[in-house]
Amino acid sequence: MELTQHMANLLHHAGHDCSWRPEFGGDEIPPITVARNIKEAGLEAFPTSLHDHFGHSPLAIGQVLRRTDPPTKQVRFGGATFELGWERFVCAEFVFHETGGEDEGDLPLHRGVMQAVDAAVDAVARGEAEAVAVGSSGDALRSALLRRIVLSGGSANIAGLPERLAHELEALRRQQPGSSARADAEAAPPPSPARRSSHDAAAAAAEASGQHDRSGFVQSAGRGGRHVTL
Repeated sequence: MELTQHMANLLHHAGHDCSWRPEFGGDEIPPITVARNIKEAGLEAFPTSLHDHFGHSPLAIGQVLRRTDPPTKQVRFGGATFELGWERFVCAEFVFHETGGEDEGDLPLHRGVMQAVDAAVDAVARGEAEAVAVGSSGDALRSALLRRIVLSGGSANIAGLPERLAHELEALRRQQPGSSARADAEAAPPPSPARRSSHDAAAAAAEASGQHDRSGFVQSAGRGGRHVTL
């Protein structure tokens, strides 16, 4: 519900009326349900940090909505059409937003994932666990675990989420002392044209600003979840 509420607020600020009207079709539903349906049809994760792309916080909604370069997308709801701009990307930024807190509930998605991976690597190093399935330790084990991330739940269906998570995890991994991630990233081939075009104008915007991820992370759809790999 939290992302839906964020989306409802963003739609309101962007001037979209989510009040039910006959052209929607079907039974009358509350505005929050209209916002949820628009979110499910139009929400996307930008390929890289919107803060880096904009040069300011993406949560400065007024400033974001005054931009003249929105990659628009039309979302149909019954007989009505909603033209979404940057608001369709801003909502997903809440998943990656840095609050500064260290509690599990305060961590953005990528830091929570890396924290769990690091905890597993540390447990193996202390002899408290055994990496039977992957048979490695240290940075090699960390890389193996990062290749086994599966997203599940309703938010896993956000377009571009696996690629964005991969981008953020790669940035975190490069920051770790002794990590071979930088050399691995430089040796990796660029994404295929099909993968690079998956976000149309959004990917083009990131590419033009030099922010498009070339880390070698890829996404594959799997039964029961969406797989993020390195």
